[in-house]
Amino acid sequence: MRNGSGCTLGINVSLSPDTLLGDNVTMGNNVTIYPKVKIGDGCRVLDGAVIGRLPISTGITTLPLTREFLPVEIGPQCVIGCNSVLYTGVSLGERVLIGDLAAVRECTVLEDEVLIGQATTIHRDLRIGKRTHISYWCHIGARIEEDVFISTGVNAVDDNNVYLTRFGLQDVRVESPIIRRFAVIGLSASLIPGVEIGEGAFVAAGALVTKDVSPWTMVAGVPARHFGHIPTEWREQILRLER
Repeated sequence: MRNGSGCTLGINVSLSPDTLLGDNVTMGNNVTIYPKVKIGDGCRVLDGAVIGRLPISTGITTLPLTREFLPVEIGPQCVIGCNSVLYTGVSLGERVLIGDLAAVRECTVLEDEVLIGQATTIHRDLRIGKRTHISYWCHIGARIEEDVFISTGVNAVDDNNVYLTRFGLQDVRVESPIIRRFAVIGLSASLIPGVEIGEGAFVAAGALVTKDVSPWTMVAGVPARHFGHIPTEWREQILRLER
């Protein structure tokens, strides 16, 4: 283990011998760090967090599991919430905020300034773009570009073949939805596998999205249907913010 200067560790912290800590890292009580984890300068890891764990199965799951520890990198100034779990292979950029009880599955990348709300689950092998905010109690199996906002209770699923795959009668086929930059997904909306939410699109609360949504349009309903366009002045203001 290598500690930077000014680090503070709470009670009952378990660090793998190869853990690398930057300067001024703060850890709460009962934190567990598995092998191959690097934590950047100024990070705060709160009570009960687990970083770098392997997925474990009793043999009844359908997806193959990662069986060896992969590098985990936590960028500077991140906050990892109480009792959250980051699996092996996860990468976080700068100033990422992980809420209490959240889970980020293996090999997912969260870019700079991403926010993951309380008790939200992010699936494996995904990339979440810069400054995207995902609220509480979401279940996200989507690839997401930068500057997206996802409200509370949104579900985006990536497997539409569960009827047969749960019995091993068909191979699992993952088809992650894609959410393009500047899009907004409203409260408790659901996205089925493979759909694409276009740049700047708005999905209303409670919508069930079963087909692609065009850029800068608004959809609502079950199933979701087009009901308007994003005002031109809004679009122009947002695009002038290009970063």
